[in-house]
This record gives sequence, C-alpha cells and structure tokens, in this order.
Amino acid sequence: MGHHSIDISPDGNKLLIMSTNGDYKTQLLVFNLLSNEITEGVQFDYPVTEAIWHHDSEQIYYYAAPPALQIIKNDLTGDNATTVVSVSEYLSPQMSLFPDGKNLLFSTEQKNSSNRWLVPPKQVSDIDNSTVDDVYPALFHQSSQYLFISKRSGRRQLYLGRYEVKQAEIVTNFAQSYWIDYIAVSADDQSVLLNAGNQVYLLPINTLNEINPLTTLKKEQLIFTSEQPIISLDWLTKAGVAITTVNNGILELMVVNFFDNKVQQLNGKWAYGLTDCQYPEYNYLIEQQSNTLYRISALNFGDDLVINQQQFTKTAVTLPNGFFHVKIDANVLYYGRDARDGVYLNAVPINNVD
Repeated sequence: MGHHSIDISPDGNKLLIMSTNGDYKTQLLVFNLLSNEITEGVQFDYPVTEAIWHHDSEQIYYYAAPPALQIIKNDLTGDNATTVVSVSEYLSPQMSLFPDGKNLLFSTEQKNSSNRWLVPPKQVSDIDNSTVDDVYPALFHQSSQYLFISKRSGRRQLYLGRYEVKQAEIVTNFAQSYWIDYIAVSADDQSVLLNAGNQVYLLPINTLNEINPLTTLKKEQLIFTSEQPIISLDWLTKAGVAITTVNNGILELMVVNFFDNKVQQLNGKWAYGLTDCQYPEYNYLIEQQSNTLYRISALNFGDDLVINQQQFTKTAVTLPNGFFHVKIDANVLYYGRDARDGVYLNAVPINNVD
C-alpha cells in the first residue's frame, strides 16, 4: 500500500501518514511541517486503512483490528487506547472531524462480497455470506468443490464449498490473525498453496475438514518466504510452483521446487508463471512490461531453469496494463480488469501460437 491516509493536524503543523509495506503491518509516521522532521509512532500488527488527528493535534483516531468494528482514540505512541465508536456494520473510509472541535463524523456500509458462478445451472445458487467478505475462490479440478477465504467467523479463514450446496464448511480456525489471500489447488486435488503474510504454505487437502479444522500453519509446511508482497500463485508441475512478488514496483517470478526446497528467480524478464491443468505438458509465462503470453514445454526442475529462445513460443495474446488474477484453463486465459463502469472478467482463447 505504501504511504496512504495522509491527514493534516487541526493546528496546521503536522502531517499524519500511515505506511503499510509488504508485511501488511502499518507504521504511523508524523511529518513536522515546521522542522521537516519525521518521527515514528506506533506500529500496528495489522493493516490500518485510515487514521486521522484528534482535535487536540496530539492524539489520533483509527480503525481497530478485525473482527472489531470500532474507532479507537490513542496517543501517537500507542498508549492509552480508548474505544469511542463500536458498531455492527462495516466502517466506511474518510472519517473526519467536525469544525466545532468536539465531534467526529463517520459512516457505515453493508458490504456483501460474494463468490459468484458464471452462468450456473438453475439449481445452483450462491452461498449466502451474511454481508461479509467471501474472496479468492479456488476450484478443484477433479470434483465440484472449491476453497475460498472469508471473514464470516471474524478473522480470515479458509472455507470449503460445494457446487450445488448453499452452505460452506470452515476448515481452518486460526487463533492468530493471518493475512491470507492467494490460494491455488493442485491438478490432482491433493494439495493447496496458501499465501499468509507473504509466506507460502503447502497444505494437504485431506487435512482440511470441518470436524478438525487447522488451528495453525506449521513450519514444515512453509515452502517460500518473501520480504516483498506476493500477488500471484500457480502450479507449474507436481513438484514446482510459480510465485509472483513485487519488488519496488517490478514484478519478479520466483519458482519453488518443494521436493528439494530449491528457490530460484526464473531467468529472463518474466512476471507470471501459469499452467493449464487440462494440458499439463505446457507451462505459460507472461513477460514483464510487454504483458505478452508465451508457451513453453513443461519446466524440468532438474535443470537450472535457464530458458533459451528456442524453448518457448509466442502466443497471440497480450494482456492489457492493470490486469489481475490471471489463470488458464482449457486453453482459455482468464483475467480481471478494472474499468470506469465496473470490474470485468475477461476470457481469451490461446490456441494460436507463432
């Protein structure tokens, strides 16, 4: 997120800046406009989306950690926290001070971020998520099940859904507040990749069940750690996965062979690595800058992963700038893209190669 939520103090002398890096922990910074000095305040162990000054230009207001829906008043050092607002709906951004020097203005909203089926049969309906976030669905390949992440139990947890059933089962019960987002299911439905706070874990599918939910992520399940934000996961082979990180705005493709715990940055200017589970004899790479899609024979993890020009072929597909959540299935490339009137899912056939 970088620097965000900048607010000038009522006395006009200081800027309050929230800074959130790839670790998803927000650092409070204060820039003194008179002396041009920056001082560090409290560092939170979760991402704070917004904070503003109190009327006295000394204390601050900020949003509490999930699952609480609260506005907290606190000192810059993090001492003397006091809850001033507690509500039952999501807090909207852009809280502000009344000019009377006494009151705080805020608003709430009812969000319902649900997983949706694209042209489902009539008997299939969406899961009612009770106005909480259901995000990052990952389909199984050999059955009608899928995994997704939800806050319906307060913290982000992993849930298991089934195509024709309106209810989902919770399969993790983390006491720790993991910031989990990207997940990917292996082609044989035996394993799942899970990104939690820029750490990627490899979990056996058979350990995910409602009767005995996982309560923690184990060290022996950890296959990759990054100091940079992770924005994409995908399988390349049964033994290897592709992980995209962002280093100072540049996308870097890391390849992990978890059989021998070998981690490499793929040779060349590549941003994404993908596979089509229906045609596992190929892998796909998206080039940095140009966003051009290339197809290669499935990577051999016994090599040093140096790819020569003769080893890949250029497809007729070039993705637009700003695409996200790219996946390939049955020779079709899917990706999301923001537009002025909404967010769109795009599907592009990739049968043609040069």
